[in-house]
Amino acid sequence: MMPFFDATSNRKQMNTAQFRDEFDRGQRDFSYTNLTAVDLSGMNLSEINFQGAVLWKANLEGTNLSKANLTQANCSQVNLSWAVLSLARAESANFASAKLHQADLHSIRAIGCNFHKADLEGANLSRGDLERANLSRANLSYADVSWANLNGTNLAEANLHKTNLSWTDLDASNPEHARLGLTALTGIRLPWGVYVINHKKARKEHNES
Repeated sequence: MMPFFDATSNRKQMNTAQFRDEFDRGQRDFSYTNLTAVDLSGMNLSEINFQGAVLWKANLEGTNLSKANLTQANCSQVNLSWAVLSLARAESANFASAKLHQADLHSIRAIGCNFHKADLEGANLSRGDLERANLSRANLSYADVSWANLNGTNLAEANLHKTNLSWTDLDASNPEHARLGLTALTGIRLPWGVYVINHKKARKEHNES
């Protein structure tokens, strides 16, 4: 069965079987394709092109998306738990209410992404570029965000319980009402200065830069 073109959304629509068939034939460019609710769990989709694709409510649990292109993709409510997105490009993608539990997003380029209410518990965001991302009300508990760029991000009401924020750039961010219990804050750059945590003692240093 051939995929059909959805004139209302201006996107080709594909179900799970159609996607797997084209993928097995060597297709790697699925940009601007409507893949709503497809089940691609456990597949190796490294370096695939999902730019502008619709992956709403798709099941990508345990999927390898390393070096994939997810720029401007709609990944709202997608299941990416235990998935690998390291070194992926995801500028302006929508991950609102997505499940990213224990996902590997190491060195992801996610500038301007929407992670509102996303579940990132235990995820690896180390060295990721999330400048101007929306992480409001996201669950980042136990996540590793060390050395990440969170400059200008919205962290309002985010859960940062036991999150590793060491050496993270939070300049111009909004951490209002974020829950920071037992969070590692070593050497992070905050809008009001740099906090250096030494065991249970903290001191605030004025950031001249």
